[in-house]
Amino acid sequence: MSEAMDEPSDYDAGQLLLGKLEVIRRIGGGGMGVVYEVEHRLTGHRRALKVVRPQYADRPRFMKRLLREAKVAGTLGTEHVVQTYDAGRLEDGSAYIVMELLAGRSLFETLQAVGPIEPRRLANIMIQVAEGMSVAHGAGIVHRDLKPENIFLTVDNNGDERAKILDFGVSKFE
Repeated sequence: MSEAMDEPSDYDAGQLLLGKLEVIRRIGGGGMGVVYEVEHRLTGHRRALKVVRPQYADRPRFMKRLLREAKVAGTLGTEHVVQTYDAGRLEDGSAYIVMELLAGRSLFETLQAVGPIEPRRLANIMIQVAEGMSVAHGAGIVHRDLKPENIFLTVDNNGDERAKILDFGVSKFE
């Protein structure tokens, strides 16, 4: 199957979506869609826009999952879960979710690049993941897909490494 058949609409730098989100660049793609860096025209905030592949966006069950991901991540209020700000459908019908724009790479990518992580650093990462999961569990949410690919490592304004949990799409509410 060609990549073009699997991709949602391709958006170009400078293109305006929803009358307010200007596409800056394509960040990357994954199994379910493509992620772009966008800038909100009114506020000037830079965000990540995840656009879902058409074969998923047309499934009611998937849309429910996408909206659940947006709601869960947007309401937990912890620095260790990626923030979400909006979700729905773009003008061309593609499903989307607007999230916090992160700089860095996943724990999986880090392990691939550097190999085993020094124990003290790994312990710090896992403490942060545990703190984020504790908040989620306290809200009655079980992640169900916690893996190195869904732990993102970034650096805060003080230069400290921060772990952010991604992808609550298959979470379970208890």
